[in-house]
Amino acid sequence: MLSAKILNSSAVLNDFHEISSMSFLAGETKTLVLRLHNEDLDIRYFPASGATLDVVLNNADGTTLTKSATLDTDDRSIARITLSAVETAALIGGNISFTLTEGGVISKGLVSNALTKVLEGDC
Repeated sequence: MLSAKILNSSAVLNDFHEISSMSFLAGETKTLVLRLHNEDLDIRYFPASGATLDVVLNNADGTTLTKSATLDTDDRSIARITLSAVETAALIGGNISFTLTEGGVISKGLVSNALTKVLEGDC
């Protein structure tokens, strides 16, 4: 089974650490970094060359935002999704889903509680 872990935003080949979720403020530019993981073998998953990874995030208005991830050239198990200030302003925290396409093989996954929106202002 394919899953993903959230990594620190400066993750590179063999220099990264897992974080429980990516925190963000509405209106800031952020980079979401994922590491693909083969749960059955408990190892990183390296997609085939030419694979695509699409990530679906939830917006506060009930719609979704689909972003294409960039797979790291040195470590294809690491994927980056850049979120603009406008996109983070519309997002809510929570789960993300993803679809990995490798030729004719499609794998889907879910990362629970991947995003944490930090609320500002008075309570």
